[in-house]
Amino acid sequence: MASSTPKFEPHLTILYDQQELTPKSIAPVCWRVKEIVLVLSEVGATKYHRLGCWVLGE
Repeated sequence: MASSTPKFEPHLTILYDQQELTPKSIAPVCWRVKEIVLVLSEVGATKYHRLGCWVLGE
């Protein structure tokens, strides 16, 4: 039986607000990705608008 739960898509939220942030150094973070997608989320509406997509080379 197929699950009705959507497939989980790992993602990284960059910013939820328009506040100014002070730059800080962090430890390196690494993971493999196939593409980068820029998404605009309508807060509280569970609506997402795909603004652009860039496929990365191998």
